Amino acid sequence: MASASASDRTAALSGRLFAPGASASVAAQLVASGTEALLQIGDGPARRVAVVSVTDRVGSVPRRLTLADGSIFECPDGPGVDVLLGRKAAAGPLFYRIEHSWRVALVAVAATVVILAGLTRYGLPAAAWAAARYTPAAYLETIDAETLATADAMLLAPSKLSAERRAQLTAIFDELSAHAHDLRQPVRLEFRWSIIGPNAFAMPGGTIVLLDALVDLAKSDDEIAGVLAHEIGHVAHQHSMQSFYRALGVIAIASPISGDGGQLIEQVVTQLSALQTLSYSREFEIEADRYSVILMRRAGRDPVAFVELLERIGRLLGGENRDAMAKSGWLSSHPGNEDRRRAVEALVREPLPPR
Repeated sequence: MASASASDRTAALSGRLFAPGASASVAAQLVASGTEALLQIGDGPARRVAVVSVTDRVGSVPRRLTLADGSIFECPDGPGVDVLLGRKAAAGPLFYRIEHSWRVALVAVAATVVILAGLTRYGLPAAAWAAARYTPAAYLETIDAETLATADAMLLAPSKLSAERRAQLTAIFDELSAHAHDLRQPVRLEFRWSIIGPNAFAMPGGTIVLLDALVDLAKSDDEIAGVLAHEIGHVAHQHSMQSFYRALGVIAIASPISGDGGQLIEQVVTQLSALQTLSYSREFEIEADRYSVILMRRAGRDPVAFVELLERIGRLLGGENRDAMAKSGWLSSHPGNEDRRRAVEALVREPLPPR
């Protein structure tokens, strides 16, 4: 221990003593007397001890003093430990002084928010795209099989469409997928009935599920074809897996920096995540719409027809029914139909990309 005058070294610290290798503790006092440190347990006699090391001051975390015999004295009085060891409280570790500076804290919070915004806006999408691209096809097929089995057990039922109608729609689906030259894996169409209303959804492994209610609501095959082409677009761009990896990325960012007492940072991450989830969905929907327009034009079908179907769904899901069903249907975070119509019509006027 550093030498100091007796007046500087007068201190009595209450804490807990852990014997070497033990998890249980006993109440104890560490007293400085002149140049010696004395340890007293209960009413027993004080004995001289040597302090080998001491942890730095970090907020209100108890200090831990390791003694020469391997025992550990834990004390909540951080400044008192500095006095006992002959240190001046103002001359504590640099990290401690930084931690207690509100200016540094504000700069750190601002820097953290900027970094988080940059990661969520640019870093996560790029990383998620790469991860989705290199996810093995066999793994995606397993996801599809397990997801569809769960959905069949909980939400879906066998289709009530006639075999002839299913064959007609399958032929349309095959016609569209034949024009999709950038698919990493083959796509297949499944028909189901469900109480969740008019809907269609794509799974990451290429399985596309078309619900009877959407077929019943459509007034033309081109309306259904546009929806199917849109879902093929989700598969081609691997939107499901990108969303999955982005969500994992938000968790990976939030976990190490929130911790105990990190409520402000945790709230920032949560808000950024919520905003990005909405933008991701809209971004992916617009990308799938563009893909749908391309496939429909290549197949010689009306690329704007499916917007008519979406507007009909919007009218069907009005009022309270809309609030209850839109979360699982086409309207849950998709672009507004007026904006969508304008965007699709603009895409139709663009030249077709090369095959």
